[in-house]
Amino acid sequence: MKILIFILFLIISNQAISQEYLEPETGIFSTYQFQNEYYSLVKKYLTNDLSEQPLARAIVIPSFTNEYVVTVESDSLGYIILFRTLYKSIYQENIKGKSLENIDKIEYKNRIDKELAEQLHEIFYISVSQARFSKPEYYIRNGKRFRNASIKGDGENYYLSSFEHGIRSAKTWSPNEGTRMSKIVKIVELMKAYSYDTKYGNELKINVQNYLQIITND
Repeated sequence: MKILIFILFLIISNQAISQEYLEPETGIFSTYQFQNEYYSLVKKYLTNDLSEQPLARAIVIPSFTNEYVVTVESDSLGYIILFRTLYKSIYQENIKGKSLENIDKIEYKNRIDKELAEQLHEIFYISVSQARFSKPEYYIRNGKRFRNASIKGDGENYYLSSFEHGIRSAKTWSPNEGTRMSKIVKIVELMKAYSYDTKYGNELKINVQNYLQIITND
């Protein structure tokens, strides 16, 4: 019983560690083969026809719901925030061996002004540029030093990308409330909300301006 309580304590402690920076997006050489295949499908069906030079893009992979992308795109008329997902989960359909070719997309988009587009680009670019791996956490038990395992429960993975002299990507996972990463996740969620309802525009702009102050004062 004591061992079980101790393990639970480690899990809770590990999950409570503040997340103040994105982590580098590890890429093909740090993933398993099945992950490479899955990520390729996510990219194919969510971003294949989008710009290869994203101003600000987030691909979100939840534990139990459908994957989606929210992105700032430019066109001949200016800038838009676009949200896209499929009617079915890419992961679930893939492990069942089913084709994704005939699954319809759900897509929403709304226009934004140049200033907001540039501010979102600045937030995403600075944030991915500051990405770093978290330092190992240690604990002492019976006089011996052990390294905490990185234990994650259910949640959402956020993969952020931005282009400026090359594309940069980084990620975070369901950050704790009040951390810096929770603020950028909030911006991603507001981008998603704005894509189908412009009533979220003021809230999005306020969160963007507040977060810009945080990251530009480092």
